[in-house]
Formats: sequence, C-alpha cells, structure tokens
Amino acid sequence: QAGAGALAAGGNAIDAAAACAFALNAVEPWMCGIGGSGFMVVWVAAEKKAYVVNFQGVLAAGIDPADYPLDPNVPDALMGFPGVKDNRNVVGYGSITVPGAVAGLSLAVERFGRLGLDSVLSPAIQLAERGLPVDWNATLQIALEANELINNPAARDIYMPGGVPARPEQFLPLGNLPKTLRAIAEGGPGEFYTGRTGEMIAEDLQAGGSPITLEDLADYEAVIHDPTPGEHRGATLYIAGDTSLWPTFFAEPAMVYFQLFAKRCAKYIAATTRFFSQLKEKTSSVGVDIYLPPRQKKRCILYAIVFPFKL
Repeated sequence: QAGAGALAAGGNAIDAAAACAFALNAVEPWMCGIGGSGFMVVWVAAEKKAYVVNFQGVLAAGIDPADYPLDPNVPDALMGFPGVKDNRNVVGYGSITVPGAVAGLSLAVERFGRLGLDSVLSPAIQLAERGLPVDWNATLQIALEANELINNPAARDIYMPGGVPARPEQFLPLGNLPKTLRAIAEGGPGEFYTGRTGEMIAEDLQAGGSPITLEDLADYEAVIHDPTPGEHRGATLYIAGDTSLWPTFFAEPAMVYFQLFAKRCAKYIAATTRFFSQLKEKTSSVGVDIYLPPRQKKRCILYAIVFPFKL
C-alpha cells in the first residue's frame, strides 16, 4: 500500500521501493529498520544502465578488534561469521555498525526518484503512529528474540509489555518511532546523522558500550557505484558487488541449486493452479461456488512454493 501510494502520487519504482522500506519499520521491524543497512540495484531505462546504491553499515573509527576475541566454543553466526566470545559481534551494543538505511534510501530517492523524502516517508509515519499490527507471526518473531529484547529496557517496554511477547490482535505502540520518522521527513537525512536525533542516537550507543560516536554518524556517506555483472542463461544480471552475498550466487553449485529451485517453484505453481481450477469445477457442479481474492490465491501459491512437501 505504501508503494502503491507513492506511484499514485506521481512517483516511480524507486520512490515506491523506498516508501515500502520505510513502512516496514512499522509493520515488520524485525526485517527492516532505519538502524539497518543494505544495497539497492537500480535500472535506469532511459540510460539502459544499472547503478548500485551502497548503504552498508560501517565500523566505528574507534573500534578495537581485541574486544571481539574468537571463541571456538561459540557456533558460527547465522550469516557465517565465526563465533566470538559472548556473541559480541551479533548481539548487543557492540554488534551495531553505523547505520546506512536513512542515508541510502534518501540518496536513492534524491538521485533516482521523483518525490520528496517527506512524501516518501508519509505512509511510514502514519503506520508508526497507528502501531505495530500484532498477529501470530509478530508474536513469534518477538518470542524468538525474547532473550535479547528483555535485556534492553527500551525494546522490552515496546515489544514485551509485562515482560512477555506481545499477544496478537492488537496494535502495539512503537515508542519514539513516529517522532523519529517525522523528524527525518522534516530535517532530511542530516537530522539522523548530525541533528538532534543523531545526538540522541550517539548518546544512547555510548551509554550502552558502543564505540560509535556522533563523529562516526556525521562521517557516514552512502555511495553510488557501478554494479558487478554476471550471466545466467544468456541474461545479464547486475549485482551489488563483492561486499554483498551475490558473488556467491554466481558460483557453480549455487547456480545449479537456483535452477533446480526455479524448476520446483514452477512445478508447484502449476500444481496449485490446477488444484484451484479443479476445486472450482467440482464445487460448481454441485451448486456451490468458490471465490478466492487474487491476493489470497497468490498467498496460497506462495505457501505451495515454501512448503512443497505439504502438497
């Protein structure tokens, strides 16, 4: 809806993508947030050229590798990072990098979009003011991280009211998020990195033991660079570069796996489509009609892809 709203307001695909990314702060904060980082690969049709907006997080200038000793008794992290004592590289204030999302999304909108940042942020602000819609998946995601959330007073107060994961069927107030998003909309990305918001972020990080300072925030810059091309079945794919996961994708074993996965997806999409067609025929023959909205049908097909063993 946020992306569709951006398009309806005269924006393009980049405005819509940024609007969706900002909106996820309020509807799926465990997946996307202004404290995060990432890449955006942009294809400019008029130029027939691809660009990468690189807003990966960077380390603080004062970080000390000695604070992150390897520990063979700690398993590797989910993303393949080696085990570190007390999981300091993945949990807590010491695991945080200088966040790039605000700078990167803002740069993408400025360079490639048509709308102003305030317009792009408007849906996210409205959603944040409404609160997080808590369903079974939200409760599950909060419960999975409960051990970490409960040790952070601000996170605990938001996501674990009463000391337990938020229960479904409610809108959960999101603390200062609406105020923060509104400040960025009014002051631009500089508000997040050098303004009062940036000062409060630096103060909190320092109080929690992070080496990140206001100077680190002020020095952060998202960059635009050329992508790394790769070939797949005669088509050119543009990837974010060597610091992304995508170079692994072009390795031969990964490509073989992807091709098998694509064939399986096609197989189960076809099977699910046949199932709905047959179901409609059978129910119609006995005077009963079945109607699935397009969105629900797509969701069922997606479940068929993710859980093919259930078909």
